[in-house]
Amino acid sequence: MKKALVLLTLLCSLLSLSKAQVVEGFEDEFIDHSAWTESNNENSFCKVIDGKYILEHKRTSQSWLYTKSLYLDPNKDFYIETKMTQLSGVSNDGYGIVFGMSGIQNYYSFVVSSNGKYKLYGFINNEFISPREWTKGDGINKQKTANVLGIRKTGGEISFFVNGKLMFSQPYQPFFGLSIGFVLNRNMKVAVDYFKVQQTNTINAVKSTEHYTRENLGANVNSAYGEIGPIITQDGKTLYIDRKSHPGNTPGNDNDDIWVTHNQNDSWEPVKNIGKPLNNSSHNFVLSISPDENTMLVGNLYNPDGSPRYDDGVSITHRTATGWSIPKKLEIEDYYSDGIEVSYNLSADRKTLILSVQRKDSYGEHDLYVSFLKKDETWTRPMHMGRALNTLGDESTPYLAADNVTLYFSTSGKPGYGDNDIFVSKRLDNSWTNWSEPLNLGPDINTSNWDGYYSTPANGEYAYIVSSHQSLGQEDVFRIKLAKEVKPEPVVIIYGKVLDKETGKPLEATITYYNLNTNQEVGIARTNPVDGSYKIILPCGQAYGFHADKTGYYSERTSVDLTEIKTYTEIERNLLLTPMKVGSKIALNNVWFVQSKPVLLTTSYDELDSLVQILKDYPTIKIEISGHTDNVGNPKLNQKLSEDRVEAIKKYLIDKGISASRLTGKGYGSTRPIASNAKEETRRLNRRVEFTIVSM
Repeated sequence: MKKALVLLTLLCSLLSLSKAQVVEGFEDEFIDHSAWTESNNENSFCKVIDGKYILEHKRTSQSWLYTKSLYLDPNKDFYIETKMTQLSGVSNDGYGIVFGMSGIQNYYSFVVSSNGKYKLYGFINNEFISPREWTKGDGINKQKTANVLGIRKTGGEISFFVNGKLMFSQPYQPFFGLSIGFVLNRNMKVAVDYFKVQQTNTINAVKSTEHYTRENLGANVNSAYGEIGPIITQDGKTLYIDRKSHPGNTPGNDNDDIWVTHNQNDSWEPVKNIGKPLNNSSHNFVLSISPDENTMLVGNLYNPDGSPRYDDGVSITHRTATGWSIPKKLEIEDYYSDGIEVSYNLSADRKTLILSVQRKDSYGEHDLYVSFLKKDETWTRPMHMGRALNTLGDESTPYLAADNVTLYFSTSGKPGYGDNDIFVSKRLDNSWTNWSEPLNLGPDINTSNWDGYYSTPANGEYAYIVSSHQSLGQEDVFRIKLAKEVKPEPVVIIYGKVLDKETGKPLEATITYYNLNTNQEVGIARTNPVDGSYKIILPCGQAYGFHADKTGYYSERTSVDLTEIKTYTEIERNLLLTPMKVGSKIALNNVWFVQSKPVLLTTSYDELDSLVQILKDYPTIKIEISGHTDNVGNPKLNQKLSEDRVEAIKKYLIDKGISASRLTGKGYGSTRPIASNAKEETRRLNRRVEFTIVSM
């Protein structure tokens, strides 16, 4: 299409080979239909036909808006122009340009009528304003003859033109947002020949010179219908998509359903409708899937019987032994959105929720907000994420990568290649309001149309995106190999199974993982209720402890040191749960001492606090604590060290409120090894602390 984002590409530096891309403007002559909405209902009609955008407002009252997000810096000079012809309808009401729009509560409209008048009006916080009432204008054409409407900002003044003639000028007022398009006031039909915006802006794009081809996922995933909202699992093996108006969807009024496919040997299986209870007669789609693939954030709300609940919100569902649970509403403090559409993303650690909503403190249209999980499983009041990310435009479809630092999102509020482009930004601290300057992901990913929906597995090799360019039908799902510059930070996937230590049977449990240096909980996960499998994602550069919890069992905690790992890695680690019964012997794997001394390290406190809680939960239990060393050094000193370390643990427990009468202990020195002392790799296993349940 000639829908040309006119790009002037300049070489900024032959040494860096980075490219500064300058957008001169936007022009659409409606050669195809990909840039604007097309619909037909009882209230309105809009469709590209024979090189014209045909608009019809069928109602006899109010206005109808046909808009899109398009970047325009409201602080710089600009020129907007369109050529429109009224084909039929009333001659005493207006059609024209709507601009500076945020939601449906704030916008300006410059319109003309076929009886030769013009008007400027709009809404501020849903209150009607009319800076220029209906005024007779020379040179305004009647029905079936085109009128060219123009709006020009120069300095602090904005001027309005019809057919090249100045109608009036006035002081420029700031925009509310960046949606722009056409307005029909009532009962009329018009044809739009073209639409253009002129303003020079520089795209802040990634500097990589690598270029990759979009790979359509093919007919097993895509169809003649719309496939949007791809969510890839962190292991890259399962893909969830939102299929729009497909014949295989749950019967409903033009609804969306969740479909799923699996990757085998780098080939996608045919997608399948995920079925009930996630799909019902409403719009159903996946927003996030946890790394363990046992918790899913889904759009909209559900009644207890699985039927659609028609009020605002987002829901969470968990995998059960028989399938997915009926989604329950995510309870967010002071939740509301004044916008038409919303989107969300749940972090890999399940503790942070990114929201795209429109609220009272939004800068323009939808802005990005963050909410945090509270101990009672509800979420904090959404907090605005700041000016680095948010603009007068529309920020949507956020995706927080597995590293919990790299954020991808779509916006119309920064210079780009089309309506909305996808950008990347890095979190700079723990405030969640301090972000790096967002970078446009470049023309390999962004097009001259609306671009959003972005998902990547934990290894960051590919991005899964949506595009109508070179699609099999409407929107299709594509993947594109990522340049290093836009990949998330490296992470480690820890995976395995939670097992009963005595029987080896898989268990359904909750996984908790925490930073060993700070003792701060990092995240939570669930096991698969059928096979006990789990996955957690840990950012590189730290040491972590993790354990599984299940009523009636004690977890043998384990740890992993990732301080030296610099690349994406997968580590298998099964977690063992010991039944709480007399005779059970349990290792305290995350209890450490100063070398050759009976002094506890602070990294031991989390495990010991867990033992304290167990002893409080089971107030009749008595335990024996045993200390062990390897065979290096003087046996008598080793014996004494093991005894002193047992006493240090007993003192810690007593100081935490556990009665001394419930605690016995003994040091065994090097007399009870569980592994060979021949080399350090196995010898370290003999340096351990255990406890045994002696009575309950």
